[in-house]
Amino acid sequence: MLRLPTEFKNEFKVESSFFSIDEHSMHYIEKGEGEQTVIMLHGNPTWVYYYRFLQSELSKNFKTYSIDHLNCGLSSRSKKFWRLKDRIEHVLKFIKEKDLKNITLVGHDWGGAIATGVAVEVEERVNNLVLMNTACFFSLDIPKRIAICRLPVIGTFLNQTMNGFLKASFLMATSKGLNTKEKEMYTLPYKSSDLRQGIDNFVSDIPMEKDHPTREKLDHVEMKARAFKKPVLLLWGAKDFCFNLGFYEKIKTIFPHAEKRLFKDGNHYILEDKKDECIELIKRFIS
Repeated sequence: MLRLPTEFKNEFKVESSFFSIDEHSMHYIEKGEGEQTVIMLHGNPTWVYYYRFLQSELSKNFKTYSIDHLNCGLSSRSKKFWRLKDRIEHVLKFIKEKDLKNITLVGHDWGGAIATGVAVEVEERVNNLVLMNTACFFSLDIPKRIAICRLPVIGTFLNQTMNGFLKASFLMATSKGLNTKEKEMYTLPYKSSDLRQGIDNFVSDIPMEKDHPTREKLDHVEMKARAFKKPVLLLWGAKDFCFNLGFYEKIKTIFPHAEKRLFKDGNHYILEDKKDECIELIKRFIS
């Protein structure tokens, strides 16, 4: 079993916990106390490490959870292909079994689609929604580099065998860059090919075709999101090569009431590039 590195545990004063999804174990970090709850959902190819600074700060005032999706981070691995609908159900089960209320859902990348899908199903339990460089709607506007990573056989070779998707993120997903330690930590749960199926599956789950298994679910999430009335905060890095400004303009039409901040020099990993600004904006928004 993968374990939380001692360095991470000591620096951020955290411990691992696990939640059962059938016979699988979903890893999460629980930290802080308070009447309000914050649930942070990562995207691809990251894990709870992406939220290390945000969770550390928010836990001073709120009950916080950062969750690793199955087949990602420190969660258990299996041969099962978990799709968007499955990942939404996993978080819904987590919320309902723990009877969590007064929730702020925070989502980045795929975590944003999952967070939105959760929020619209249990809106009575949700106070706020925070989305960062993501899409909760169908779009054909994806870069050719990601389209190549979706190709059968070739995509799996690049994503899983060669770890190309994760390595490319180090070059393309942040404007400020990542140091050696940060790269090692992002790589930690994905060091071998058998640990990287989740990365490949996330890429394959991008619904580009009309008959794609996830297209219907994504359309459903968008439809319900357009009727979502709770407060929404959009934080966006304008230099994102994937979730570009076209995605930003589209998501603003889905949540016309949203508060928003566009960072002109921020990239896809907005919590790396604009950590302090994002933390303060999220703290203020929740409060």
